Amino acid sequence: MNTTNGFGSFIFDIYFETKSLDAAEAARRIGSEPVARTESSTYFCWHPTGKRRGDDETIVWNLSAILGDIWFCIDWSRSSY
Repeated sequence: MNTTNGFGSFIFDIYFETKSLDAAEAARRIGSEPVARTESSTYFCWHPTGKRRGDDETIVWNLSAILGDIWFCIDWSRSSY
């Protein structure tokens, strides 16, 4: 569920997967530890802010800019945005 930060923005919960090989660098770039791991994948919950709910294009663009060349896949069914 989206929460507000009190300044007209919402705090989102974006769940995404990376390859385990890139997990340490992904954690450093988003400033968050993984929420789950398997042998081949690592899962994160990222908490960006935004002014509009449902703005998936901005979420993808921002996460792409942060992770750069690290592969990721957003789990939209678990995410709240």
